[in-house]
Amino acid sequence: MRFLCYGSGFLLLILLAGCDSSESLGPQPEPQPEPLTLAPATSVTLQANAVRLDVNDEGEVRNGFWLPSGESPTNDNGTVWNSGLWISALQDGTPHAGLIHDGISNYRATLNGEPSGVYFIERDRPLTNPEDWPTEAPMEHDGSPRIYGDAMAWSTQHLVVETYGLYTAPIEGLQIQQAVYAYGDGSAEDIVFVRYELINTTDTALNEVRVGFGQDVDLKPDLEDDFTGFLLDEGITYTYDLPALNDAATARLWAAAFLDTPQAMPLNSHRIMRENNDAPQEFSFEGFDTPTDVAYALEGLSNEGTPMIDPTTNEPTAFAFTGNPATGTGWIDGRIVNGNWDGHDVRSLLSVNPFTLGPGERTHFTVGLFVLERPVISEALDALASMVTSTRATSALWDFD
Repeated sequence: MRFLCYGSGFLLLILLAGCDSSESLGPQPEPQPEPLTLAPATSVTLQANAVRLDVNDEGEVRNGFWLPSGESPTNDNGTVWNSGLWISALQDGTPHAGLIHDGISNYRATLNGEPSGVYFIERDRPLTNPEDWPTEAPMEHDGSPRIYGDAMAWSTQHLVVETYGLYTAPIEGLQIQQAVYAYGDGSAEDIVFVRYELINTTDTALNEVRVGFGQDVDLKPDLEDDFTGFLLDEGITYTYDLPALNDAATARLWAAAFLDTPQAMPLNSHRIMRENNDAPQEFSFEGFDTPTDVAYALEGLSNEGTPMIDPTTNEPTAFAFTGNPATGTGWIDGRIVNGNWDGHDVRSLLSVNPFTLGPGERTHFTVGLFVLERPVISEALDALASMVTSTRATSALWDFD
């Protein structure tokens, strides 16, 4: 309504409708997020923050990129190519195993005995069909879906037989629930969390259960220029590249660490992992063929069951590459070629001590995946240690019990 003055002797009130629609309507409502339909998928993309990852129905956390400025994924900002859970246990006195190795997995998403997939959910998106959230998935007290973080990819998996030797003896009756999630509000902007829950659905105990997190990390364009390191005091496996070692460029690190462990077990080993026939050959994929080899790897042993030897001390050890690449001291990954460090296509495997999972018993643990960049590698390592320590201390990010 507007008041206008006409003539010299009187006032005339005139109602003008529709002359200024923006003023008449007032503030406009915020656009609402598009509703999300729950349905199992073969693969989903998780990107709640600067880390982008794919999660598929075979338990793989793969095809990672770090996009801190909103860039598009390229070879220059790649992180992890493939990663996931390694597990072995004794059944009938013999090793049985499940793992994600060299792009092959014997995990399969199943629900109520039928093939399933990965369910994707976001905190700020309404659901068109909340009743289709699986009953095995996390739930609030009122029966509504429970989401970890701001975006989550959830699945439940069982192990199956594959023809390749490593996968011929899966752990029977083991159910694995996997939740891959991240926060987008800045509280954990360069972190992805991977939570596992292991459930023994059989009427007999699983003995000598060993779990680990295996990774194939490819930083930047040249995947042959990478190195693996381990921060022993903090229990962090990390990957860095050749330019960082030579102080020729900024140091980018991709890292993984257990935030908690099954049954509060301590770390067991950080094992040498070599592709194909790379030296030392007893820790390469050559001859890595059976579930027994998987159990050896999760013990920190070679394919033949022998311990690693720290070349700087000539003593057996369960933790490889504990040296400091910033100072060049201690056991450092890689090799010297023509007087210079030479990297390779790296792998890593970080594992915890064995435990028993009784009939009907369940246990859970969470792995954090971290990425950061600093001007030099010494600063990057200090920042990584601080980042992981702070995340462990902020248990509200990952402890939901």
